[in-house]
Amino acid sequence: MQNIPALAQGQYFHIFNRGNNGEDVFREPRNYQYFLDQFRRYAAPTLELYAYCLMPNHFHLLVRVAADDALASKGLSNLFNGYAQAINIAFHRTGSLFEDRFHRIRVETDQYITTLIAYIHLNPQRHGFTNNFTTWPWSSYSTLISLSPTGLQRDTVLDWYGGLNQFRAFHEQFLDATHIAVHVAEDFE
Repeated sequence: MQNIPALAQGQYFHIFNRGNNGEDVFREPRNYQYFLDQFRRYAAPTLELYAYCLMPNHFHLLVRVAADDALASKGLSNLFNGYAQAINIAFHRTGSLFEDRFHRIRVETDQYITTLIAYIHLNPQRHGFTNNFTTWPWSSYSTLISLSPTGLQRDTVLDWYGGLNQFRAFHEQFLDATHIAVHVAEDFE
């Protein structure tokens, strides 16, 4: 049996999941926006969001738990169950939308955090959904480099990199490194 870490208050987690049987969980632009709206409604009261990327068949989130395990788990459960029900109704489908319960990995070091954020943002390019990760509309990258109001923890994220220019440079360096290596031995998925 897999040891699933509790969503302990004050800890960072990489939360991810994919569609059941590889099915798309986001079929239309409105689905991506609905998921983000539902995150704000159900999960944001208990989780601080640092980075995200939503792709047709899976998603990644980097969050920090701001409440106890039970409240944070309930918020995520409400998000995922409510989203799945809405998709089932909208597309006249039945059954599980997601492959399994959401996956979570505790993020314990600053190096892991900065690498994970770049990994999350580069994911749509890595999977062939776009040729340029900076233009993917359902990622936190463009919001983090903008001055637009956001619910993301922008200042903290940019501080981890030493500022905006270093944030951009790290992503470009990470992108170059992924082109050199055929595959990363330790994939986050």
